[in-house]
Amino acid sequence: MRTAPKIPQLRGARTSEARARRPHDPQVPTVVEFGFEALSTDSTYVEIIETGFSGDGDTLVDRVISSTQGFTFLLSSMKAYLEHDLILHITEDAHPDRRVA
Repeated sequence: MRTAPKIPQLRGARTSEARARRPHDPQVPTVVEFGFEALSTDSTYVEIIETGFSGDGDTLVDRVISSTQGFTFLLSSMKAYLEHDLILHITEDAHPDRRVA
């Protein structure tokens, strides 16, 4: 069984060293904040918060669902790569019409 690679831990969650903020999509101006909290020497809790959604009820729900799905793909892919050295193609599988060559 392959051993997971050692990933440097980010110390001091809830501080600027452990959080990163960025605009997410220029078409829908929201801000995404990534938080990292070291739980032990080989595990980290990742928190993703996206704020600034707008629109009416149905539009808002659609945007939140799409964002949640996208970040689930991202975290699942990262976990598979870091722990098992696997490259998943989750996004391409879910959206084959948007595949980039």
